[in-house]
Amino acid sequence: MFLSVYISKGGIYMLRRITKGWKSWRMLAILTLAFSFGLVSNATAASDHKTKKAHDRPVWLEKLETQIDYEEMMSGMDGRQDRLDKTFMQLMDRLQNKIKEHATPASSGGGFHDSWSAHQLQQSYLLGPTEAKQEVFKGAHCPSNAPVKKYDVVAINVEITLNQWGDYYPGYTYVLKDDVERVRAEEEKNAAAREDELDPGAVTNGLQGDAIQPLVIRANQGDCLRVTFSNELEDEDAGFQVNGSAMIISSSGLPATAASTGGITASGESQDFEWMIPIDEQEGSHMIQSHAGRDPSSLGLTGVMIVEPKGSKYLDPWDSKPMKSGWEAMITNDDERDFREFVLIYHEVGDESFR
Repeated sequence: MFLSVYISKGGIYMLRRITKGWKSWRMLAILTLAFSFGLVSNATAASDHKTKKAHDRPVWLEKLETQIDYEEMMSGMDGRQDRLDKTFMQLMDRLQNKIKEHATPASSGGGFHDSWSAHQLQQSYLLGPTEAKQEVFKGAHCPSNAPVKKYDVVAINVEITLNQWGDYYPGYTYVLKDDVERVRAEEEKNAAAREDELDPGAVTNGLQGDAIQPLVIRANQGDCLRVTFSNELEDEDAGFQVNGSAMIISSSGLPATAASTGGITASGESQDFEWMIPIDEQEGSHMIQSHAGRDPSSLGLTGVMIVEPKGSKYLDPWDSKPMKSGWEAMITNDDERDFREFVLIYHEVGDESFR
């Protein structure tokens, strides 16, 4: 399920992809916007809105609706949005409460007290669909003598805490199988901290040690990257697609895309993937995401696979021991200069239409 609210020259548009609960979603979005911008009491705005014609709908909105319809049809998710519906209702309820909370001091009077949320309208252009397409490269099975980097990756549901004040949302994440217990322990600690205003929980301000963080894995030029992917999401399909790679499904040799049989993994199932990284592959990062649907990715089911120089080793900056994953690492190499690596991942979540 995809929910978004757009404000444009043609008026207010709400885009949604489910039929269940349409009236409640519509009312929630309208009341939220009415509360934020004072539309309820503005008779002139209401009158103007009634006179808007159908042809005022922007072209990009129709393109986005068509694009989402196609994605849901291809992924088999059409009509199976009950869980995501519930997830977004919880998220929108909390956002609604936050709007009310912020509006209380803003309505204390003054010449500009009705325009406190107009900040949202001055932040550049709204994002629409793009004509860009992802390239798919034909890969091959790894030779038996290639160095192997092996990862056991799991997709799970998780409550992602955003800051030390306990703000969180019900999201998704990729995590190494060996780290699942550590993630669950951190999740429980954060949940308990929300009940005590003096308990900081397990959240740190961007430090390496957090268990709940985007997955970052590495492999070298000339390595065979092997990934055993397990989908432990509740009643949802998931994928493990490395953008810009030539990763294949190990059992069939087909490209590891959503269009290939086996490219998407059902809940409770596993799949093996491999990528024979060319010796001349460009060093750098490749985004990992699930092509089973846009919603899990927008709520945290993303990561990064980094191609490192041939022969590199990855050390933990805290204790200099070999590490399996993490956004910060020391990269050492017998033939090249050592360096420190920091991976920057920008993830925006919420109902705001500005960036």
